[in-house]
Amino acid sequence: MTFRIAADQDYVELGEVMFDAVRNGRGHYSESQRQAWVPAPRRGPDWSARLNAQDIIVAEENRKILGFVSLAPESYIDFAYVRPPAQGRGLFRALYERVEKLAASRGETRLWAHSSLDAVAAFKAVGFEAIERESVSIGTESLERYVVEKDLRPRKPVAGTSHRQPRSVARKPLIEIKFSWHPNSLSHRFKMMMLQSQGRLAGHGGQYDQASRLLDVGILADRIRRCTGNCPAGD
Repeated sequence: MTFRIAADQDYVELGEVMFDAVRNGRGHYSESQRQAWVPAPRRGPDWSARLNAQDIIVAEENRKILGFVSLAPESYIDFAYVRPPAQGRGLFRALYERVEKLAASRGETRLWAHSSLDAVAAFKAVGFEAIERESVSIGTESLERYVVEKDLRPRKPVAGTSHRQPRSVARKPLIEIKFSWHPNSLSHRFKMMMLQSQGRLAGHGGQYDQASRLLDVGILADRIRRCTGNCPAGD
């Protein structure tokens, strides 16, 4: 197994990996939901432009890409897909750990993603927490997903013990948000992003860490643009 940075010539195959993972993998979604999510392998100028803005780690075996995880601006894991025959081999963990090292080397203090119901267990296994649940409408289909995040800052043990220091403020329970996926309704997306950001801050006891910057209009606008055409797996 080889791990490397994706190149431009990989982009068509990455679209095929995503299609294979969504349409042929087992999971929580019906066939009609999967078809609405990824009707065909992604390719073309828009797909290439989106991938060009990210750092992508691929896993390759016998010159075939089996999976990939990408790191987009603002500490966002945009894509995380593994072909069904390669699942269950620890491939997601191996890819994610390389992305986390890259993020940490740049001084990132947290990572977050939109996770499908199929992927949330894999994210939790590498230290993520599910902080919000969303219902996304794509055409006539409604798909559930989670917002997950991981704090990359090292935990300091309490003096005189080997235990991790407990949080002083309990995390707020999951916030459930339901909304329709209308790519042209930017004002509606802005409102949803504000609710997400406020909920995330409340979940941290209102402390102004990196998440507070999500309230900045410029960053929210960037997230809105990036979310156009999103699907439940963080895509």
